[in-house]
Amino acid sequence: YFGYTHCPDACPIQLKVLADVMKTLQPEVRDQLDVVFVTTDPVRDTPDVMRAYLDQFDSTFIGLTGTDAELADLQIAAGLPVAVAEPLDENGGYLIGHATQVLAFGPDGICNEVFPLGVRESDWAAALPGLVGVSG
Repeated sequence: YFGYTHCPDACPIQLKVLADVMKTLQPEVRDQLDVVFVTTDPVRDTPDVMRAYLDQFDSTFIGLTGTDAELADLQIAAGLPVAVAEPLDENGGYLIGHATQVLAFGPDGICNEVFPLGVRESDWAAALPGLVGVSG
């Protein structure tokens, strides 16, 4: 998932739903899944900031960062629009316009599922076992 820790809406919603879904999965499914949060705001999202943020949802979630160029390349490779900083106020505050869907990759490195914002937990729970070859 591409997002940022200062996101006021989509990121906390998606991460909360995903954390809740992970708790409902059988261990043989859950143990084969890695949830990866890639920041779209590397200036504010230091590794420590990301760890503290992700721990609010699930301590097993992985946070990744990089340079602006690396993160842009990664978003393009994933078929997503590149996140854009949008000025919020005259004090330098900003929001990041970013894609809100969660991309689910199988062991082959291919994106097999796309979960847009608002997908029901039951739909996630039904789809994720198939990603790791477990029949649900």
